[in-house]
Amino acid sequence: MKTSAKIYSGIVFAILFAPIAVLLVFSFNEAKSLSVFSGFSLKWYRELLKDRNTLEALRNTLVLAASATAISTVMGTAAAVGINKLRSRGIRAVLNTVTDIPMTNPDIITGISLMLMFVFIGRIFGAATSLSFWTMLIAHVTFCLPYVILQILPKLRQMDKSLPERQTDTFSGELFMASQALIKDFETFLGKENVFSSEADRQTYAYDAAVLTPVIPSFVLRPTSAEQLGWCVKKLYDEGIPMTVRGAGTNLSGGTIPDKTETAVILTNGLNRIIEVNDQDLYAVVEPGVVTADLAAAALQKNLFYPPDPGSMAVSTIGGNIAENAGGLRGLKYGVTKDYVMGVEFYDATGALVKSGSRTVKCVTGYNLAGMLIQSEGTLGIITQAVMKLVPPPKASKACMAVFKDIQGAAEAVAGIIAEHILPCTLEFLDNNTIIRVDDFTHIGLPRDAGAILLIEVDGHPAQVADDGAAVERVLREHGAVDVHIAGDQEERNKLWEARRQALPVLARVKPTTVLEDATVPRSKIPAMMKAIKEIELKYRVDVGTFGHAGDGNLHPTFLCDIRDKEEFHRVEMAIDEMFDTAISLQGTLSGEHGIGTAKAKWMEKETSRGTILYSQRLRRALDPKGLLNPTKLVGI
Repeated sequence: MKTSAKIYSGIVFAILFAPIAVLLVFSFNEAKSLSVFSGFSLKWYRELLKDRNTLEALRNTLVLAASATAISTVMGTAAAVGINKLRSRGIRAVLNTVTDIPMTNPDIITGISLMLMFVFIGRIFGAATSLSFWTMLIAHVTFCLPYVILQILPKLRQMDKSLPERQTDTFSGELFMASQALIKDFETFLGKENVFSSEADRQTYAYDAAVLTPVIPSFVLRPTSAEQLGWCVKKLYDEGIPMTVRGAGTNLSGGTIPDKTETAVILTNGLNRIIEVNDQDLYAVVEPGVVTADLAAAALQKNLFYPPDPGSMAVSTIGGNIAENAGGLRGLKYGVTKDYVMGVEFYDATGALVKSGSRTVKCVTGYNLAGMLIQSEGTLGIITQAVMKLVPPPKASKACMAVFKDIQGAAEAVAGIIAEHILPCTLEFLDNNTIIRVDDFTHIGLPRDAGAILLIEVDGHPAQVADDGAAVERVLREHGAVDVHIAGDQEERNKLWEARRQALPVLARVKPTTVLEDATVPRSKIPAMMKAIKEIELKYRVDVGTFGHAGDGNLHPTFLCDIRDKEEFHRVEMAIDEMFDTAISLQGTLSGEHGIGTAKAKWMEKETSRGTILYSQRLRRALDPKGLLNPTKLVGI
């Protein structure tokens, strides 16, 4: 079949080019005949060069070709860049159709149309002649432009979107200087102390806890009231400046890294008031910059309990917790941040104030916009106030540490506890790698030869705690625990949980680069996931310390490496790819509590669907027509 096609193509080309070949050969004929070759000669070419009109025509042709090429290249490149940057797909489609007309039309039709247009315009303006070198130039540029755009536009779409924004320091400085008037406006409204525009300040907000390339913003704003926040958002929207919202910057998926250099970072840590703690209706009203641990402490003063406790709770803020739907050690029994959000107030992309939810237990007034803001990662709005549910604290608790010879035994024990319908408030896991490194740092006497340990706490009514504690101990021993140590007092309990909370900081000291992942599976699939992580570690020869919330299937495989070692980091990337594939195959998720940001965006479609991505993008475009709120995060816009 392929041979026949080649033969057919050869015949077609031979028929098409045969007349041209004949003309070429007979141009060297001594005689004028096009049928009889009387001898080789350059006579006709010498005669051609003697003719003044021919030479003039040749000169005009070369000038026309060079001029049309240069103009078309410049104009076509500029047009392609402009079309590529358009956010409206409809307008892009119209412009692409218009530029394609000269290519789809027969050349003769386009040529005659242009000639008639030039004649018509010439008569309107009373020109002696309307056809000249300049009209020929315009016509040739018209012919060439679509082909330039057609060549340039696909290349622009293939480019790294962040590449044009990665300016040199000098160029960034030039851009920044051009915005001084805007900076002055913000300084006037917010105060100079709340507008950060120096190189050092901007560098500070170029990264977060994710292992991603830093992006230096143009400037950083720190509003200290809801009114200031709303004014800043509206001002930035009107100016068309992208916005990245940032709390404490503990994000592990790149959600608080600016999208490009021409971005304003909005800090919410200036809105840090606990407005109300209501011990009658069991809620707190807080601003987004309130530190999670401070909210928990304020609740405790009123004998109330705020359960979500992310590992970074000593520094992370409520606004960030909501934006990422943060979890923590107590997620198994008490749930995560979304379970405690009763209502929010937030500014949309245009700076309009939106309210959703209330201080009541029940509220079905309008759409659940508060729920939509949870885990939206700053892409749908900027929170200015939140109503957070509080609960009565447990009356008693009991903590223990179970020691296992291997990871698999610990994993099966976790599944066994859940199968008994026991819900500990915390059920945490540390592998041997993590145990040794934590003990080296804390010197609290962890079992260094253990394959894994489980840290477990049950709480509630004293009688229930006694029953659950006994049942947990029984299940642990049935599943091969070589030792079950019960904390005798509060000090000993605190030591156990200190070991768990130190896991990440200690592992981060081992090597220059720490990649903390967040693969989560159904609780019944924990043994399979732990086994897979160990196999992946051996397969790719990577150093992994695994800990996490075993009770809710949320494991944190922590890859210890050096990003400067390209070969090693490539193995880490392949290991992470396989780990996520495994989690999804076990009906799990890419992220239990760390968000998607930009670090995990490429895997989103694997877990969801193409329809999910497109639906989410349509939602974002409807709410943020200019695409200014964290444009590249989650699903992009």
